[in-house]
Amino acid sequence: MRRVEVELPLPPRALSPNASNQKRGPHSAKSIAVGCYKELVSLMVRAGVRRGGWWAPGVGVVWVVGGLKRGGFRLDPDMYLPRDADNAVASFKAGFDGMVAGGALLADTWGHMVLGRIESTPLLGPWVRVSVEAVE
Repeated sequence: MRRVEVELPLPPRALSPNASNQKRGPHSAKSIAVGCYKELVSLMVRAGVRRGGWWAPGVGVVWVVGGLKRGGFRLDPDMYLPRDADNAVASFKAGFDGMVAGGALLADTWGHMVLGRIESTPLLGPWVRVSVEAVE
């Protein structure tokens, strides 16, 4: 089975559904963070796709692991460390869009993307590791 795996930085705190900066508009902190994170993910995914000779499948199963380790170093205060699974997935929406823009998936709609296992671990990280497997 074809597979591509990419390790990404955690989303910024502004992408949390619980963030206090939920103002709307094209210049809000959230909309700026969405654009920046989507572009960053797109660039990193594009590099991983090129390395592996990957082409976007008709349907891809997406596996997400969030490494939430708080090590001996100081974490960036703008880095988001979700406390529950639904907030983790919601904060990664711009990441899914970046995966499409980077060529790992054709689209993030029901017909093209299936969510596989989503998990987090306090023992590794801080990062988000995303794998896409082609459904042949």
